[in-house]
Amino acid sequence: ETKEKGYKVETAEGMFFPVINYEVYKKYSDYVTDDLREYIDIMAVESNNTPAKDAALVISWEEMLSRALKQEKFIAGYPDSIRIDDVKGLYKKYLTYTLFGLNNTPLFSYDSNTMNSETKKAYLDVLASNSKDSGYLKILSGFMSLLEENGYKLTGEVEEYWDEVMEKLD
Repeated sequence: ETKEKGYKVETAEGMFFPVINYEVYKKYSDYVTDDLREYIDIMAVESNNTPAKDAALVISWEEMLSRALKQEKFIAGYPDSIRIDDVKGLYKKYLTYTLFGLNNTPLFSYDSNTMNSETKKAYLDVLASNSKDSGYLKILSGFMSLLEENGYKLTGEVEEYWDEVMEKLD
């Protein structure tokens, strides 16, 4: 019955819960406004392949970056959408993943406070292959420049950068 109503059942940490299956709504794409069509597409990606489970990133860093860029594009393109607050909330979550990582997928080693090399490569690659006119990429570029200056280690300066970026979003 849950599936028939457009939901699917997910599990995390021993709990079962319903999640909207946005894939079901794609059949209405020809009948909705452009912003809702893009919203459904963004959310279908989320519901088909959740980004995090049990405080761990379960998608690649590259996929995480790509999704954040799509969310940013939606925010810039549809500032008056009825779904803008939902996408802004999702974007803020992805920005948090970008700058902090997750408890079970940390951006910095808990032992040495050094940046994860796989993440570093993904971040540098996306910066090298994309235009810097994106606000998200400007934040990432500033973050990576600061990390380079600090030997890719978590420092007080890096933490201050986090605070400044997140404060601007609130």
